[in-house]
Amino acid sequence: MSEDPFVLVKEETEAAIADINKNLERWKKLASGTSSVARQERAAVKTKIVSTLDNTLSDITDLEEAVQSIESDRYRFNISQDEIMNRKRFIQMSRDQCFKVREQLK
Repeated sequence: MSEDPFVLVKEETEAAIADINKNLERWKKLASGTSSVARQERAAVKTKIVSTLDNTLSDITDLEEAVQSIESDRYRFNISQDEIMNRKRFIQMSRDQCFKVREQLK
């Protein structure tokens, strides 16, 4: 039996958010650096965070569309209402985390 694609993308999303948070901490630590090297490194870390955020938000949108498809024909996909709600919560929490990071980068 093949694995549920939602689970695979969810795992990728969780890993991406962990990477974003790790890089965000690094970006914050680099804020105290005044050398041009520190500023360049901080800019490079921010670019990496923004790129990962964009990709992750795109994945989250894909997950949301998949859940909407499942929801419209739940019995075809054999997924319970509880599981649909769990997936929606994951999507919302992940999106919120991404938006919070984006705000911190401003």
